[in-house]
Formats: sequence, C-alpha cells, structure tokens
Amino acid sequence: MITYSPCLPDEEPTPQKNNDSKKTKNSHLSLLTPPTQRLQSGYLLDATNPIASVISSNTILVGTFADFIWIRCEGKGSFANSPQMKQAAESSISKGFKRIVIDLEACTAMDSTFMGTMAGIAMKLAKLGYESLYVADANDKTKSSLEDLGLSSLIQINPENPFWEADVKDIRSKLLTTSTIASVDKTQHVLDAHRRLCEADDSNDEKFATVLDVLEAELANRQDSTQS
Repeated sequence: MITYSPCLPDEEPTPQKNNDSKKTKNSHLSLLTPPTQRLQSGYLLDATNPIASVISSNTILVGTFADFIWIRCEGKGSFANSPQMKQAAESSISKGFKRIVIDLEACTAMDSTFMGTMAGIAMKLAKLGYESLYVADANDKTKSSLEDLGLSSLIQINPENPFWEADVKDIRSKLLTTSTIASVDKTQHVLDAHRRLCEADDSNDEKFATVLDVLEAELANRQDSTQS
C-alpha cells in the first residue's frame, strides 16, 4: 500500500484535518496537501523518445511515498540539475528510505555528471545494505548510456514486474518540482560524479582521466588563490 506525502525530501508534510470522509478511486495514494507545484511541461517531438521528449526546461520532480522516493527527470539530465537529484536522494536516505526510483521516461539524454551522480546514489544505497537503485522506463538511448559506463551492475534498469507498476500513472501525477540549489560548488560536484564513475567501472578511468585532471587542477588553483 502506497501513501503519498507531497513534500520534498528535506521538508516535512503539512498535516491537514480530514473534513471529508469520501474516498477517491486511488485513496491509497491520497494527498496530505495538494501538489500545487506540479510542472506544466511543454513537449516537443523527438524521434528517440516520442512519449515525452524535449521539454521546455530540464526539470527534476520528486515524490515521497510510504517506503520509497520517486525522482523524475524531464528533459536532459545534466550537471545543472543533478544536484537536485542528489539532494533529494541523500535527504531521503538520511531519513531511512531504502528504495529510490529514478524515472527516465521523459529524459531525453544524460551527461556523464548526471550518470555519475546516479552512480553515487547507488553506491550509497549499497554501502548501507539497502536495495539497488532502480531506473524506470529508460528508453534505448538512456539505457545504452548507463550500460556503456558499466552502471548496469550497480543499478536495476527497467526491472521486470517492478513494485510500482500498477501505480506509476498516479505516482507521476503527484510529483513536485525541485528548485535550483544555489549553494552547490559545481566544480566539486562534477569532479565527485566522475570519481564515482571511475569507482563503478575501471574502464572509465581512461575515459575521464583528462576531465579529472582539469577539475582537480581548477580546485587546486582556487585553493591556492584563496590562501595567497
């Protein structure tokens, strides 16, 4: 049974008095407060993902349920919006959530930072002995991107008969948009994500050696300038 709490993972839900005893068709997904922040997306057709394709803005949406968190990427998953995904996941893990689903149905593409952030989340779940990170409805393009970086060993991509299957439409209708995190050190974030990719699969060392060198040098130069 799924109970939906329409709050971001780092917020507490606002209790409301139940003035109505009527039950809706999907009362097991009943809201505590209405999802007023649901993104109204504009879709453009893309042959690689005709269901949900290129979106007017690249957005992360989140839903916190009884025993899992649902994170949905609409548009491109990148270094720009991966901090929101990371914050949502880590906040939920710190509260004891053991299951996280990344919804890629509407994701048109992912950069290496976004996938490295996913790898970091999967590693944290594994370290705690929790369930694997799940990916829902990845298309051929995004599935291939994850597999090419060796992440299929860490992440369950499009699992058969997933626990959310019967409720996925209701889940997606009750998500909240996340806001940009202004305080993120983007250079450190990108570096950490690529380090996780290298930890996930040794073959990524060569792929991202230059990236790591450049980012580490940038951070070192920044530190030197602050100390001088």
